[in-house]
Amino acid sequence: MDSMELGDFRPEFIEQMMSLRHRIMHKMQVKRIHGRPMDGSTWIDLIKSYVSTINDGGVPNIENSWTMICREKSKYRMAQCFAAWDRELAQLQIPNNEADCERNLEDLRNSILNDFHKDLGVDDHIIAEYVANI
Repeated sequence: MDSMELGDFRPEFIEQMMSLRHRIMHKMQVKRIHGRPMDGSTWIDLIKSYVSTINDGGVPNIENSWTMICREKSKYRMAQCFAAWDRELAQLQIPNNEADCERNLEDLRNSILNDFHKDLGVDDHIIAEYVANI
């Protein structure tokens, strides 16, 4: 279908396709789980979890799948934060006194924590598990 021209399709199909596109782009509301917005990658992860569970003979559980997704997103963001910590620490000017050094490290830690929280979209208890490691 990717190589076909729009004119190769029946007019009814084109009309229905355009109507569906319009509904998706303009009338759909953001879907949420536990009040958290779901982006495209989160939907895909959730579907993969359901399919895997069904293929293994189980019954999908929204709560278990959501928790797994939250942990995976948090683990990925944590790795990004540690990489940012290493980069920033390497560029940090070493001050002459201990108080300035501690203040600089605390500022860096707070910056990293803000980056970790920003637009993560996972449950607070899972964030708390990971924040304890920073």
